[in-house]
Amino acid sequence: MAELALITSSSVENPEIKPWERMDGEPLFWHNRYKRFQGLGPKRTVLAAVEQERKQSKAPKSTQNGEKPKPKKSLSVPGSWKAASIRWCWVERAAAFDEDKVTRIVAGMFERLYDGPALAYNRVKTLQNMLDAIAHDLKVNVYVTADQKLGYYARMQKILQDIREEMRTFDHATQAFILRHATYQEYENYKSPTSSEDFLQLAERAGGIESFSKQIEAEIARRKELAQLKEMLGETGVKQE
Repeated sequence: MAELALITSSSVENPEIKPWERMDGEPLFWHNRYKRFQGLGPKRTVLAAVEQERKQSKAPKSTQNGEKPKPKKSLSVPGSWKAASIRWCWVERAAAFDEDKVTRIVAGMFERLYDGPALAYNRVKTLQNMLDAIAHDLKVNVYVTADQKLGYYARMQKILQDIREEMRTFDHATQAFILRHATYQEYENYKSPTSSEDFLQLAERAGGIESFSKQIEAEIARRKELAQLKEMLGETGVKQE
């Protein structure tokens, strides 16, 4: 009787070793067959892995004199495959692989969910940006009428009320935890964003170097405009005092 391999022994000693990776003592030949089995997806079977390997290993034979090819024999799982799948825990390891893949997909879905207005921090920042934009518009538009000014003030007051309402239920600990998670991922992905390799990665995500350069220029202009706005508002406040 074949001795069963324990998929938990290596992973407990070294958590970085995944169950679906090559196990201690597992022959490379059978590990490659396990990878074939794993790659068939959740509905995988050992028989399907056997059939796939035989189809890829056998070259099609041409018929001569118009003779019909012989009918294919029905396949069965060889004993060596059965023994190896049990010995090296193919089913359990593939199930662990599937679970990890689903977990990663779900985690990505939640990250995309919180990368927007669903996160309270983002909602407050959006309201603040709207408030800054309205204040800037009011500042630079010198031809507004008294009624238009009242409209500006009403909109700004409504935004301030929305910010106050958001902050009333703002859970600092939860928001900080989510933001730290997102920031840590960005830090891991781009520890040195000024290096040539990471610059190319950023450019690729932005749609190309030209598009990336335009986005950088737009961000620089936005920050300058925001700094000027803050400076003007600060000067206005000093004069009013």
